[in-house]
Amino acid sequence: MKIRHGFVSNSSTTSFCIVGVEFCLDDVPDENLDGGDVLDSIENYIHKHNLQLDCYCAWESEYYYLGLDIDKIKNEDRFGDFRQKAQAQIDEVLANTIKIPSPKCGIITESIDS
Repeated sequence: MKIRHGFVSNSSTTSFCIVGVEFCLDDVPDENLDGGDVLDSIENYIHKHNLQLDCYCAWESEYYYLGLDIDKIKNEDRFGDFRQKAQAQIDEVLANTIKIPSPKCGIITESIDS
């Protein structure tokens, strides 16, 4: 569950800033889906393995966003180290769930309808 701090409206839009990747469901071979829901599969893996990643998907969209929320960076963290941590977790999740190669991660800011 996401808890939003600060201004909250009645909008059904979710805004986020992650160090992560964007991928399209069209990039996932059908045989890798096992008839299941991509978001559920990824979120179950993240929870089971105690990873810190967040996964977002726009309502009725083929695009998914996976990464570490920028709020999780600590004062003593260097950005390069934080990005490497995100990339390692993303590689693990994508290899063990939908079995696609990981794109290189970067900063993603997005507002999606949920």
